[in-house]
Amino acid sequence: MKPTFIFRPYQPGDEQAIQAGFSEVFPSYRSLETWHWIYTQNPNGARIMLAWADNGDLAAHYACTVQTATWADQQVEVGLICDVFSTPAYRAFSKGRRGVFVQTIETFVKKWADINQLIMLYGFPSERPFRLGKLLMGYRSFSRWHYYRYTLPIESQQHTPIGILNAPKRFDSAFDRLWMRRVKRYSFAINRTAKFLNWRFVDIPHRHYWIWAFSTFLSTEVLGYVVIAPNKPQAQLVDFCLPEDIQLAQSFWQQVVGILRWRGIRTIETWFAAVCPDEQCLQTLGFKSCPRSGTIIPTFRSFYQELDSKWVDANFYYTMADSDLY
Repeated sequence: MKPTFIFRPYQPGDEQAIQAGFSEVFPSYRSLETWHWIYTQNPNGARIMLAWADNGDLAAHYACTVQTATWADQQVEVGLICDVFSTPAYRAFSKGRRGVFVQTIETFVKKWADINQLIMLYGFPSERPFRLGKLLMGYRSFSRWHYYRYTLPIESQQHTPIGILNAPKRFDSAFDRLWMRRVKRYSFAINRTAKFLNWRFVDIPHRHYWIWAFSTFLSTEVLGYVVIAPNKPQAQLVDFCLPEDIQLAQSFWQQVVGILRWRGIRTIETWFAAVCPDEQCLQTLGFKSCPRSGTIIPTFRSFYQELDSKWVDANFYYTMADSDLY
């Protein structure tokens, strides 16, 4: 007998069924602590729509974390798509344009996607989920994005620092001031406030990042920062905001490289949106453009007519850090 489904938002207590469904679909292990970090501890919240079969089984799940963004001098909310799946027992009822999976997405969009709530969704699916998303959900891929690699010099390079490198334990109001100075460089970007940075890089329960900030001598103002995922021998530069003065940026990066070499790092990879204002600076620092990775497809869907898809494609700023919460 064909089951019937009830669609409703997440309620406290649903996480046990969500975790069980996630483990059926995805090969990677995720702790309940990590689930709560992603969804209930996110400072801007999350949106989760669930499909329940009439016997009480979880059949489908569509969710996003909410992020604040600056667009046209306005503060808006966008969703980072996470954990899109239907459970194996109900996959036969997920196919087609009216399957339970698509109905879950349509219910999500009807409830939360509009100018007063989520004006856009974006995410980073692999090829097969993207094809399905394009067909069934109206996903569109970003036409351009950059993949860069940096090879650390074999020999230590002598230089005279013209600023101070420090490793903050938490992001504070100095980083809010940095973002307020930098936000004018972007037409549409996820806000890199201290609240967001602490959640994303400090409070995360299952990863440790190397975080360095840079200031000039005798100043408490932060001029830039980098966040590095310490895989050896190839690390990832997952988020960054470099000093606008190139000499200060070079001093900052040379000090970072000196520490990375000592810690056994040989190469650093990163990727970011085409509109990144720091791309030329990265090139000056020695980053080289490489063929893009085929494992992810940066993707988006706009829900607001005035937020034209072509304009979003050319102007939305994200970094590698937005791609993976695990």
